[in-house]
Amino acid sequence: MPARQHGGVCIAIIHDIQSGLAERLGMGVSRMAGLMRVVERTMLNRVDLVVVLSPEMKDQLRRIGVTTPIDVVPLWVDIDHIQPVEPVPHPAIKVLYSGNLGRKQGLGQVVAMAEELARKRPEIEIVLRGNGNQAAEISAEIARRRLGNVRLAELQPNEALSTALAAGDIHLVPQNPQTASFAVPSKVFNIMAVGRPFVATALPDSTLWRLQRLSGAFLCVPPDEPWSFAEAVLRLADDEQLRRELGRRGREFVEQHYAKPIILGEFMSRVDALAAHR
Repeated sequence: MPARQHGGVCIAIIHDIQSGLAERLGMGVSRMAGLMRVVERTMLNRVDLVVVLSPEMKDQLRRIGVTTPIDVVPLWVDIDHIQPVEPVPHPAIKVLYSGNLGRKQGLGQVVAMAEELARKRPEIEIVLRGNGNQAAEISAEIARRRLGNVRLAELQPNEALSTALAAGDIHLVPQNPQTASFAVPSKVFNIMAVGRPFVATALPDSTLWRLQRLSGAFLCVPPDEPWSFAEAVLRLADDEQLRRELGRRGREFVEQHYAKPIILGEFMSRVDALAAHR
């Protein structure tokens, strides 16, 4: 049960809607997903304010019966900690995925895209950096397809985040289309902050597709289209000027809209107003 001090304000901050993820990923029977929805609805209707990351997440909570006021507060970036890093020229383009190796990430799309690139441009290196319950399955699939252009690596410590993200010339942000309404890939803002472009797989008019239109900082392709995914990567790989321009736009965009003082300042104003009303 949510707990609060006497006269205080209770706020629930939601980064993933677990019942939706479980149902769309086929994790457990429908009765379990239904039970999770009941728990989420009951708990969230006991707080004063629910905070989510996107309008889609707000809509999903309304659909399961959450009546509490819901605010959309996007993820913020510590632009002082994550600084843009000048690209270092090297012989081969490095394409990087960095994050959780789980089912909601849709990493099978990356393996299929890597197979397309292996036929056309095998010199382009693809690195999947992270840990997760799908790591062994992904490794086995890479081996089964005999892909020499893609490998797995360990995540870097948070203290070296700028350096780790700057190691990629191009980043990958695949999304499982079944889960896009229940979670937001937080890595996109850090990638933009370090001044690197990325290619995302996303459904048209989704959060990522709208972000692409607003920022002009990355490329979007439909999910489960390996050649479209590979084609977008090749477009960036063959155009250094475009990579630099998208990286510049990304950094500028997060500075103007997603910097920590901006997001937290707006959020605290909302909390102050809620407390004053109580």
